[in-house]
Amino acid sequence: MAEIKGLRGLLKSGEITAESQRVGGVLRPQQASRIIDLMVESDDFLGKVTVERSSRLQKDVYEIAQEVLVRVPEGEEPTDFAQITNEGCTLNMLPAQLFGRVLFSSLRDNQNNPQFESQLLKKWSARFAENVVRLGFVGTSDTYANKKFVELNKGWVQLLKDAGGKTHTVDSAAYVQSGATDWPEYLGAVIEALPDRYKSAKCKIVMNISDHEALIRQIGRRDGMGAVLLEGKLKEMLGYDIERVGAMPRGTVIFTPLENLIYGACTQIERYRELNGKGRCIDYTFDMPFDYQVAIPDAAVIGYAG
Repeated sequence: MAEIKGLRGLLKSGEITAESQRVGGVLRPQQASRIIDLMVESDDFLGKVTVERSSRLQKDVYEIAQEVLVRVPEGEEPTDFAQITNEGCTLNMLPAQLFGRVLFSSLRDNQNNPQFESQLLKKWSARFAENVVRLGFVGTSDTYANKKFVELNKGWVQLLKDAGGKTHTVDSAAYVQSGATDWPEYLGAVIEALPDRYKSAKCKIVMNISDHEALIRQIGRRDGMGAVLLEGKLKEMLGYDIERVGAMPRGTVIFTPLENLIYGACTQIERYRELNGKGRCIDYTFDMPFDYQVAIPDAAVIGYAG
């Protein structure tokens, strides 16, 4: 009886109830937005990029031209307008699923916790967000041909590699000496490659955590820089903040305003909750389409071993 009581309690509780779903398990817009909010709030990096929400699976990325000021004599009509234009980037959101399972034993342990489902939702949203950020750096394809995680979607790194002459690249191999990357020189070249019109305090150096540690060791060995090595506090390079990301491939660096990196989230989120009597559990399915884009490839530099 305790097991049944706990199960009934779970089905009645939680932030998302049966009434908050449309037919077919599609969440209402406010509930879908809440899930996206939970994802953004749970991951520091995801909270810094631009999150584009759309009820459609395809959405153009718009931008305003750089030099829009003009002078029009009094009495004359303007001929040039600061219109929003498609920079050639389109979000094509592809679905991915997260499958969760709660055993009846967990229900028994939490039958007196009315917030159990809400807590699970936050944990699953956080894990989904972690996967989204990781895929943004390691995703190489959107075909899922070999059923590999990296083939769920093309991430920001691969998009910049594929951008060709639209973006700026630096070959890290040119900065390898005695088998080791000269990180101060390499990062200096990456920063220098960005056109001046895009340089501002918003620009960040996105690099792997271990690579950042190698940078600290190299600078710390210089005369008078021992404190850097001991404290490990090197948050800037040439005045630009460093963003350490564990999912960034080793040796790869991106230099751009983080708002230039786009994460597209479709609000057509499907959620299913099914009682599995044979498995003595409740199965959850979250289906959410998403995509990545770089709004202005010209405003980004990628360094990697080409």
